[in-house]
Amino acid sequence: MFFVAGLALFSERIIQCWRKPKLRMDLQEPSLTVARHGKSNVEQKRWYYLILVCNDRPRARAENVAVFLTAVYKKRPDGCWQRQKFSADSCQVTWRFPSQHPQRETIGCNQETVAFGYVAQGSSRWCLELYWTPNNLTPWITPSEPTRLEFKAVSVGGESKPLTVEVAWDGTWVEGEKEMQQHCVVKKVT
Repeated sequence: MFFVAGLALFSERIIQCWRKPKLRMDLQEPSLTVARHGKSNVEQKRWYYLILVCNDRPRARAENVAVFLTAVYKKRPDGCWQRQKFSADSCQVTWRFPSQHPQRETIGCNQETVAFGYVAQGSSRWCLELYWTPNNLTPWITPSEPTRLEFKAVSVGGESKPLTVEVAWDGTWVEGEKEMQQHCVVKKVT
């Protein structure tokens, strides 16, 4: 009798695990975008850096999905990575084309993309794309300042494994993708 009760409880937990969404993130190729920005409505070219968010269990829809920046690491002179403290536990990253998306998404069979940062033509810094920034978090990376960014996708009932991305930019902006990859290295850290 105890065996049957234990088996029923165990099988219920397995079923619950299969009903949970399974979020996964992966780094995507950068995207060159031409848009109008600011009050002057000036056309500007930007390289956007993207993360694809998908649900490996599409039958278990992931509700209220958001991607958060959970940690920032800067390289010290001795080559070690040091975590930078900021006042929030995390900051939400913007969805690609944020004016066309709600702040929280539902992901079933579909995939969504966040734009976690960009480099604008003529700019002297690589900028984070966040819905809001704590006062003590610098939302940009200056040239020759290698930085690691840690992200996590969160939904009702599930979250992804962390994704760590390293960004190193030498300050040069070019329009060609292959050429830009020589000046701005954005790679997944395993």
